[in-house]
This record gives sequence, C-alpha cells and structure tokens, in this order.
Amino acid sequence: MEKHVIAKGDRLDKEITDEKLSRSQAAKLIVSGSVSVGGKKEYKPSYKTSAGDIIKVLIPKEQPKQILPVDIPINVIYEDEYLALIEKPAGLICHPSDSTSEATLVNVLLNRFPKLSNVAGDDRQGIVHRLDKETSGIMVIAKENKTYVLLSNMFKKRQVDKRYIALVHGGFSELSDTIDVPIARSLRDRKKMAVIDSGREAITNWRVIKEYGVKTALEIQIITGRTHQIRVHMAHIHHPVLGDDVYGFKKAPKASRLMLHAWYLSFEHPIYKKQLIYTCKPDSGFLVPESFYDEYKEQFI
Repeated sequence: MEKHVIAKGDRLDKEITDEKLSRSQAAKLIVSGSVSVGGKKEYKPSYKTSAGDIIKVLIPKEQPKQILPVDIPINVIYEDEYLALIEKPAGLICHPSDSTSEATLVNVLLNRFPKLSNVAGDDRQGIVHRLDKETSGIMVIAKENKTYVLLSNMFKKRQVDKRYIALVHGGFSELSDTIDVPIARSLRDRKKMAVIDSGREAITNWRVIKEYGVKTALEIQIITGRTHQIRVHMAHIHHPVLGDDVYGFKKAPKASRLMLHAWYLSFEHPIYKKQLIYTCKPDSGFLVPESFYDEYKEQFI
C-alpha cells in the first residue's frame, strides 16, 4: 500500500504517524528505506522535513500470522464437548499480539483440543476471559462459537463467580472488606492502570486467610473484571501483591513470581444448565493452610 503526506515541517517519523501507523512502526519503515521525501529516500526517523514536502510511504501488505500448536503440558480440570476448565501456568500470556513472539495459551490449546471457538478471531481461539501473563490459575475455554457467545455474555452480566488467592504485603486490622473505586488507564503511564475518579466501576471483595507478619494470604473475589483490577486495588489500599514489579512497593518482601492465583470458578453451564463449581489450589508458596480448604465457606462477605 502506498500513501502520500504533505509535510508540516516536523520530524519525518511524526509526519507519517497516524491512527493506523504508530511512531515506532513509522521509524521502522523509514530505516528500511520505505519512505521518500521529494522523491529521495530518507533513512533517519529524526530527519527534519520542510513544510510542503511530499512524503511517499510504502507500507508492505500485512501477512497474517500463522498460529501453530505448541506442545506444552497443561492441566485440564474439567472437559465436555462444549467447554473446558484448564489451569494456566504463570508466565504464559493468553493470546498472541504484535508485541510478543513467544508461545501463548492459544498455541497450547490448539495442541490440546481438536476444536475451539474462533468467533473472537484465530489469534484468540477458545479464549473467553483472560488472566495476566504472570497470574496462574483456572480459566474457562470455549470449544465452539455458541458456547463462546453465551459464556461471554455471562461474564458481562457478572454471572460468573471468580475468586483468587493472593499473598500481599502487610497485616490487616479487619478480616474482610470491599474495595469500590473506579479504575482507568494511568494518565502518567499509558501501560499501567490506576484508580481514577472518572474511570470504570471496579469492585473487589477480600478476606484474610492467614497473616504471617509482613505477609498476608488473602482470598479475593472480583465482581467486575477490569484490567489489573486486583493488583491496582491492593496497591491502592497499601497492600500490594507480592512479586508485582509494576504496582508493588520497593520495601515489600521479595517473591519469586507474582503471588496471584485464580483458584475458584463457579457458573451455570451455558448448555447443560447445571451449576459448575471447580477449584485449583495454588502451590505451597502462597502459604494457605489446608484448614482453609477443609472448612471453606462459600458465602464471601
């Protein structure tokens, strides 16, 4: 594809950047020799144009990414012809993106299941909801498109009970509480989320499992599903999740990973209409005593 731009007298990479072409993508095109000014190729993104210069940009046709199966073992907790519940390991991103070339959960699912929903696109086959890359735990996977649509609507209508276990910094004066403050993309760092008054509603329930001095094991239930919700909310009340390099505190105890695990999922099966309740315990590093599971109380707060 070819496009033409009339220069305003700015840096070349800024001149050709638009809603479809990021500045970093623009810089790559310039360095590769795909951009000319007044008929002459320019290779420096910082090149200063003159107002009125004609810029020609050759944009190569985007090649669709081939998403291949990857043989990584994955724990299947429940499975039928419509859906599956799996345990996502920490360190595995959910689906491919332009910024990553590593294996994703989608690649793993393609290897494990012969049939997956694709209504959300080939790069998100089976994926109904997401967990952060460093978060482990239980996820529901759709095997066909009708199930995907029904499950997606259930998540939107808050008909799915999602509970996590986290190891956080500090001790608590109360045994349980609700965090109800809105979340939006940070105004200072667009890669982060933050508590902002004009943001979207975000509700998080938490209760103490057991305290260990400067560490506390919590069970957390999210009513909404905002990006990084638990991590942002816990940092907001000064109890960041241990191992969180983005929202954590420098003085918090160190951890080998992000200490956040999706352990409980409950919803009505969209086809069979029976209630599914499944759990997936975290590893011993989360410091959850067996008595918590043995005496588990479904009623949260």
